[in-house]
Amino acid sequence: MSQIDQVAAMQLSDSWFNAVIIESLAHGIYTTLVAVLLWQIVSINILHRRQTKVLVGISVFMYIMVTIHIAMRWYFALIDSLIAGGPLWVSTIASVVASVNILMADCVIIWRCWVIWGRNWRVIVLPSICTICGILFDVFFLIQELTPFTGSQGGSSTPWGSTSIKWGVAYYSMTLSTTIICTVLIVYRLVQARTTSLSLSVPANPYHRVMEVMVESAVLYVIALVVYIPFIATDNPYSLYPQVFLVSVTGIAPTLILLRVASGNQSGNTNPGSPDNTMRLGDLQSQSKLNANGSVTYMEEEDLRLIIPAKSKAVV
Repeated sequence: MSQIDQVAAMQLSDSWFNAVIIESLAHGIYTTLVAVLLWQIVSINILHRRQTKVLVGISVFMYIMVTIHIAMRWYFALIDSLIAGGPLWVSTIASVVASVNILMADCVIIWRCWVIWGRNWRVIVLPSICTICGILFDVFFLIQELTPFTGSQGGSSTPWGSTSIKWGVAYYSMTLSTTIICTVLIVYRLVQARTTSLSLSVPANPYHRVMEVMVESAVLYVIALVVYIPFIATDNPYSLYPQVFLVSVTGIAPTLILLRVASGNQSGNTNPGSPDNTMRLGDLQSQSKLNANGSVTYMEEEDLRLIIPAKSKAVV
């Protein structure tokens, strides 16, 4: 092995072990968030609701995937066979669970965008196409990444070749596009609802912060992708650092949203007859209220109320 190869192998070994430590710290934060989330949901007794069960199930599933990913990372690091590539099944499991988590995150944000836009399928056509293309790119990316070849020492290796880099950049670019498109659509819808509320002199919705957290968590996910894509495009040996951050953020972002929703339910209005008290984490409800001056349409989902006037003098 030449001196250049030895330096590259040393850089890879250092970055791998350091990245595993960083991922462990991030996983500890993630574990705390999941524990607090489950405690909140159990304490306010909303687990019996169908939508809550689905969201909690998704969060727990993503947590399990991240846990499997870090377990494979530690196993790979402890056997200290980085130069030879390590067992192929370890890399396969780690790559597959990471891809599944990213797909789940994309589906969740598309679903939320669809709900906020009143279940308008036309709104999510473009992000759905990006996600489907991303799935195809990811399949080719995994095939290229996990195709073993015989290295200089006769061991099985999983190279980070130019072809796999191209598929990887295309894949992560698609998931980045999905997140950005959905986030922009959500922000536009929130601004539209906020403007309408002010024009009708309606008090600000206290649960508007739920969606603010959702946007903030999506921005966090976007930042992770924007940082990681240049590393993988340049085949940087230190790409493992942003990669582990991306893996953790993929699960943390949806958990933050659900945790804020649960906190909103716990600190909601105490007046059972108040309108805000009817906004709960449950099935999507939509209703129209007519009066002599106009009409107001409510869309309730996860503590969100969007007000869309039919006339300029609509009254709640």
